[in-house]
Amino acid sequence: MRKLLILIPVLLAGTAFAQEQDPTEALKTELTKLRATIQKLTRALDEANRRLEALEKQVASLEKDSPVAVRKPVPEETARPVPIEEPPRGVVIRNEEPRKTPIIEEEEPEKEVPKIPDYKLLKRQRIILGATVRLSYRITTPKELSKKEIEAICMDIAENREPKPYNALYFRFYVPLPREPGKKKIKRRLVAQAEWAPFGDWELAERCRPGDYKNHKLTIKMER
Repeated sequence: MRKLLILIPVLLAGTAFAQEQDPTEALKTELTKLRATIQKLTRALDEANRRLEALEKQVASLEKDSPVAVRKPVPEETARPVPIEEPPRGVVIRNEEPRKTPIIEEEEPEKEVPKIPDYKLLKRQRIILGATVRLSYRITTPKELSKKEIEAICMDIAENREPKPYNALYFRFYVPLPREPGKKKIKRRLVAQAEWAPFGDWELAERCRPGDYKNHKLTIKMER
């Protein structure tokens, strides 16, 4: 009993000490705990955002690489049966085949391929200026040719004799003159000039790329 009486004042003193403790410290401790909790939540939110962005990129990549989904065909509406009306009595119906429209097929006449005259190439010169490629030819023939014959020679060289791409071609045609007595050198006379180039002009060769001949035209000038 005496021991119990002695402990009662001690317990009362401890309770009074706890009540007299400063409440500010308790608030500071609680605030510290809340800050730590907020920091943890912020880190977790940042990590979740990073994972979300990574997943969105992965989904976009898969949708881009995947084949286009084939749409299911829309079922056609079932055709409703059309009632067949019976003809009145005494009326005779004849089943006639519909008249067929005749088909007329027209064949284009075969184009006459001009015969290429005999010719000899005296000189071939390749002129390259930057990316522009021009070719110059000096050609001799046994006799004077017509404009169509000169055209046939030019197109034969342009389409068959020149394998490498170019921008424009220039042709000069000559015929030999009668040889003078005692002289071995053969003199020739210029009879025609021709240009296979964009819009028929040698000077416009730079307006196309080598090998692009969609705007090329052949112009021939006969010398008299």
